[in-house]
Amino acid sequence: MEFTIIDHSDEVLRAAESQIQAALEAAGQQCETHAKQNITAGVPRGGGSWYTPRGDLRNSVSHKVQANEKAVYIGSNLSYAKFNELGTGKYAGGRSGYWVFVRGGGQRGSNTGKTYSLEQAKRIMAILRSKGLEAHMTDGLKPLHFLKKAAADHIDEYKQIIKTYLQR
Repeated sequence: MEFTIIDHSDEVLRAAESQIQAALEAAGQQCETHAKQNITAGVPRGGGSWYTPRGDLRNSVSHKVQANEKAVYIGSNLSYAKFNELGTGKYAGGRSGYWVFVRGGGQRGSNTGKTYSLEQAKRIMAILRSKGLEAHMTDGLKPLHFLKKAAADHIDEYKQIIKTYLQR
């Protein structure tokens, strides 16, 4: 009796790698969607108001599949994204008290690093506004954790996406 063995292991491995890549891409896209939804929802601020970051932050969120690591990363390339993710001031374990800044004042000069009481900050802001400047005061920005929540809060969903792709 004669028989021939045909080795298809290379094709099977390529097909498996292709499905893994597709699964990671789909999971990454869904995670990106969740992060953008988290940004759109905004974060409660002091006094009952809501802060919703500008659309450029939401539009900057993307994901990248690292095939060699069999991993997907999500993030933003905007320099201020970290402040929306982690918060600032008292909300990030930083300085306490209020500070005043002038919107459009540039990186330097618009914020001296000094902190004030609420009353002092209101007074300084009023003086700056009386000079026609767009002055604001804050004691920090509450963190959105838009990336962390997008990843951690939907793990079962990502597992199901990956499982579905690998069963094809």
